Amino acid sequence: MYLMHKFWARKPHNVVAEYIKRYSRKGEVVLDPFVGSGVTAIEALKLGRKAVAIDLDPVSTFITRMTLIPVDLNKFEGAFEKIKTKVESRVQKLYQTECPKCGHKATVLATIWLRENNQPIELRLFCSSCNKRRKKKPTPSDVEKITDIDKMEIPYWYPKDELRYTSGEEFQEGTHIGIDKVSDLFTKRNLIALSMVYHEIESIEDAKIRDLTKLAFTSMVHLASKLCPIAKPSPRSHWSKFSATSFWAQHRYWIPPRFMESNVWMLFESSVLGRQGVLNGKKEAEELVSYYKEAKSFEDLKNDANIWILTGSALDLTHLGIPRREVNYVFTDPPYGGSIQYLELSTLWLSWLKGEQNDPRFEIDFEQEITINEPQNKNFEIYHRMLRNAFEEIYEVLEDGRWLTVTFHNTKIKIFNSIVKAVVLSGFDLEKIIYQPPARASAKGLLQPYGSAVGDYYIRFRKPKEKIMLSEAEIDKVRYERIVVDTVKNIIAERGEATPYSTLINSYPTIYSALKKNGYMFSAPEGIGEILKRHVNTDFILVDVMDKEGKTIGKKWWLKGVYFLDRTPLSERVEQATINVLNRQFT
Repeated sequence: MYLMHKFWARKPHNVVAEYIKRYSRKGEVVLDPFVGSGVTAIEALKLGRKAVAIDLDPVSTFITRMTLIPVDLNKFEGAFEKIKTKVESRVQKLYQTECPKCGHKATVLATIWLRENNQPIELRLFCSSCNKRRKKKPTPSDVEKITDIDKMEIPYWYPKDELRYTSGEEFQEGTHIGIDKVSDLFTKRNLIALSMVYHEIESIEDAKIRDLTKLAFTSMVHLASKLCPIAKPSPRSHWSKFSATSFWAQHRYWIPPRFMESNVWMLFESSVLGRQGVLNGKKEAEELVSYYKEAKSFEDLKNDANIWILTGSALDLTHLGIPRREVNYVFTDPPYGGSIQYLELSTLWLSWLKGEQNDPRFEIDFEQEITINEPQNKNFEIYHRMLRNAFEEIYEVLEDGRWLTVTFHNTKIKIFNSIVKAVVLSGFDLEKIIYQPPARASAKGLLQPYGSAVGDYYIRFRKPKEKIMLSEAEIDKVRYERIVVDTVKNIIAERGEATPYSTLINSYPTIYSALKKNGYMFSAPEGIGEILKRHVNTDFILVDVMDKEGKTIGKKWWLKGVYFLDRTPLSERVEQATINVLNRQFT
């Protein structure tokens, strides 16, 4: 169910579930004011809690609601079959070609285009006569067919929204030249095919079935765009070079030099019936969430309702109708500065969801977005102020003595400190910072001398019985730098061996504790990485890491001029401890 629709920065549901189990009880209310794709709310319902799911992004609340809401799946399948009967053959005619082997009709699965001259350079196809996938260069007949399609009228409604803010400014991340509107993100062929499919979706009478089918549509519409690059095929895999898989590679509206135009019907059918499609996702959701009743107000949660879903701002929790001190636990994943421009990126989906009738559920409110964004005139100070206001609202609605967990992933200590500072200055007590490593990190990535942090941080706060407000104190840059360097030196010395950069940069809890102990827990003049780089060859040296053939494959950090440590290296301590345990077990 979490794979039905793309969303950014989704946290692992099993980790979220453990926090909900630890800090709340069955029947209590769990709030997530930045709910994203709904993981917190869904896990809360699975565990017998009640949930309040809030997000400014209408796509977030739409995904959350459609994942949870009970739907007659037989009707859903029936609606898909009606769409298939009406449009599949019409859509597939747009993707007809000839098999280069047998000469019979074949279906184009994907076309590879060169952005520079808008030229198709390869067709990936399936021939039903040969029962094989093949590829070929476009023939004159194929090019003529595409040229004829480019002259066709788009038969039904399609979105014409501009990729701009309401102020008229272009989106922060920018777009490729010639890309001004949502429709510019698609080839003419795919825009025609999408309009056909969406027209039939809009004709579905049952509102819940119609919305669920729209979820399937938006789950694949970005894959039908020009945003999808061509991954270099594996030299060892025969089938990978014929793959028609596409993906939205970057957090912006960027068209790669070589992009993939995928077959729209293939994408839509997979979004409904595929292994990770909506039908299977809904079946899993209905098995795991046995009871669902949506509230219309917080008061309904005191009766038999168990979830309240709101499209709104975390800056307005009390005005939205959440009573003071009646939420029992908060788990949330706030925006990390401007690293992901959520509303920008959701514009592609929302422009389709609004439809021809401009459905008011899917209007965008950029003004209240908590972000760092130059075209919106939102700098770091405004971001921090808005974030603090949001946590002040959370403080007001949370029950006294209860917990707030904030999860975070960003390598910039300035943003990390801003979030912690916003929470503490709202009145919360900081209790603990936990680093959660990823399930799997690449060996190459771990050995980069100037890599980036991997994994997530989970920061636990508690609302005290009595509110104690702290004053802000700017940290002295020189002393800040010294604390960071000394702490990292201690980390390496404790380990007693050359250490990967990823281990050092992910030691935020240790470094943060040192800053807090010295009274400088908030303001960070610069990131840890910049400081460490500046101290290479003065406090630190980089040591080559060799593979079995003696080839340098990376770097590790070591202390310059320190050659006497009274500790056994960490790797030897772990090895000896393992041997001791085995000896005890087998003696």
